[in-house]
This record gives sequence, C-alpha cells and structure tokens, in this order.
Amino acid sequence: MNILDLFKKTKKKTQMPENVLKEASKISIFGEGINYWRIYEPVIKELLKLNCPVRYYTMDKKDPILSIQHDLLKTDYIGKGEWAFYKLSNLKANILLTTTPNIGTKNYPIRKSPHVKSLIHLWHSFGDFTYSSYRKYSLDSFDEILTTGDYMEAQIRHIEQKRNLTKKKITVCGVTYLEKMLEDIPNTPQNNEQKTIIIAPSWGQKSLLHYYPSSFIQDLHDAGFKIIIKPHPQTLKAEKKFLDSYMQKLKHLKNLVWDTGEIQENYLAQADLMISDTSSVRLDFRVLYNKPVITFETPVIDFKDYEYDDLKELIANSPMDDEIGKKVCLDDIDNIVNIVNDYIENYDNSQLDFIINKYCANYKKASNIIANYLINRKKELDKEASA
Repeated sequence: MNILDLFKKTKKKTQMPENVLKEASKISIFGEGINYWRIYEPVIKELLKLNCPVRYYTMDKKDPILSIQHDLLKTDYIGKGEWAFYKLSNLKANILLTTTPNIGTKNYPIRKSPHVKSLIHLWHSFGDFTYSSYRKYSLDSFDEILTTGDYMEAQIRHIEQKRNLTKKKITVCGVTYLEKMLEDIPNTPQNNEQKTIIIAPSWGQKSLLHYYPSSFIQDLHDAGFKIIIKPHPQTLKAEKKFLDSYMQKLKHLKNLVWDTGEIQENYLAQADLMISDTSSVRLDFRVLYNKPVITFETPVIDFKDYEYDDLKELIANSPMDDEIGKKVCLDDIDNIVNIVNDYIENYDNSQLDFIINKYCANYKKASNIIANYLINRKKELDKEASA
C-alpha cells in the first residue's frame, strides 16, 4: 500500500505537541526532492508503523511527503538556496539520515551541523561502481553508512585508510527503493507478442549513447524488436541538446518509445531484455524481473574529481558485470541482433539468489531493518548524552 493511501483519510493536521516534535526531530531525514521519495517512503512508513515520531526536510514543493498528514510526522519545506543550506547546516538532531552525499565537504553549500550527533548516509543505488561515481570526499564527513551489502565495506575502508579518516560505523541494511518498485510490478507476467528491449544508459561521456553508433538501435528495430529508450534523469537535465539531437535521429523508427518519465508507465516490466552500460539500473532490472541484462563496455574515464580516482585499483577486476549478465564490446556491435536473440533464447535465470544475497541484503525487508536501527540508535545517542 502506498503511504499516501495509508494516511489520506486521517483527520486535518493539527500542530504537533512540543514533546512529540522534540522526539520527531531526533530522527531527522533530508530529501532533496521528489526524485528521492521512493528511497525514503518505505523507511518512513515503517517508522510510523512502529509509532516512532520522525521529521522530514525537503527542498521540493512537489515532494509527496508534504501532503501526508500523521500525528507522528513533521514535514518541513525549507525552500532552496542559502536559507535551506543554513537550516540544514544548523539542524539539531540525534540523527540526520540522507542519501545526499558531500555534506560537510569543502566548497559544498551544506556543512555538517555541529548539533547533529550522527550523520548517516543511505544509498540511492547499489553495486560495485556506486561509490566510485560519487564526487571526491563525498562521505568523508559522515559518521555512519547503511550499506546495501557486505561488498561495500572494502571500498569504504579503503578510502578511510587512504585519507587517514576516523572509521565510520558501517551497518548492512539493504536497498529500500526496491520495495517501492515492487509495488509497481504487474500481478500477472507480461506476455509480449513482440519482443521488447529497454536501453537504459548512464549519463555523460560514460553513456553508451555517446560511444556506440545509433545504427545498433536501427538494427534491433529492423529485426522486429520493440525498443524502449530510458535516458538517465541527469541526461534529461544536463544533456538536453544532445538528447534532442539523438531523438531526432531516430524519430523515423515506428516501434521506438522514449521513457522520459512524463508517462506513468512501468516500461521495465514490459521489457524482455535490458541493454545498459555502467548504470546501476541493471541491478534493479535483474533483481526485480530476473531477465537478461547486456552490459555495453565503455571506455574507463579517469575522473580525477570523483571517488573513482581512489577506488579504481580496487574495482578494476570487479566480477559484477559478468555476474549480472553478458558483456558486449564495440567490436561486437555489428552482430548485436544475433547476440540478443541467442541470449534471450538461452538465458540462465538461476543466479538470482546469488545476486540478491551479494548486492542487496535483506531483500524486501530493508526498510523495516533501517527503521528499527534508527530507533535503537536514537536511544543509544540519548543515553550517551545523559551519561
């Protein structure tokens, strides 16, 4: 059940009593906006089910949480720009949970509040390459990290040792937004008369759209596949000119659909196979639907300003791409139709449990585990303060 449905029949919201507000502020959550709602919603829902007050700060007027009315939930729209940054930089809380990295990093507008006892990071994607895509020093100021699996600890400890940082408290919790995505999966399997391929690239120069010729899409289309292209959200913002040109180039393809988020339709559920590059959406698709994934190899760009710069040796031989699917290089592109047909026909779906156990611990239970963890940490921090 959607949290909005769960609470839409509640009475008109009244001012929260001071004692409840004080407790709610002890577990504070910061979300930048509507795009991150699916990450926090399952956790907030669990906290409220456990009768735990919680406070949520957002910089987005359209954030769905602002319409929720509940006696144990305090929501704050803090605006944007300097006032929002000042508010966040001076919060008072036992815990500030956020998926936003870089807080406290030099030149980042949000500093770490001296009144927050524990700044906790929650991931908004998962897989071996997630941390490496963050900007450099992204988590250096955080006190705790709720990881998606044991595999993440080596990377976190590597950075700490390299920079002589204090060790963070690491707790394996899992991936919350998968629980939200599970709600959108049709109850009955999709039986497509026409085989469907979804192409879901990352953004920037590491995107397959920049590196591979668009002719491979034409080839798949001409072979009878329906094509869905799902651009990365950042491509829609930062690469609009490039994307418009790409869409114009392919506008003659009748069985091509662009998933730009304007239509609320679950295109992932319609696909028989996904083509991507380094995007973590590959893991979402593999875990939720257990269907074939093809990773297009792209050149490794040495981003000096990203955590990749300090993690590249550690992740250079990552087995993840082979574990979740099949890899294709530029030399294979002329044979892409045969590769796709063969992979769909001979796909082995028996590795799902291995992938789930390795990359997304506590599958379907992560939000409950996180909620209980936050409640216990709040109590521990209260005891430390009174000792």
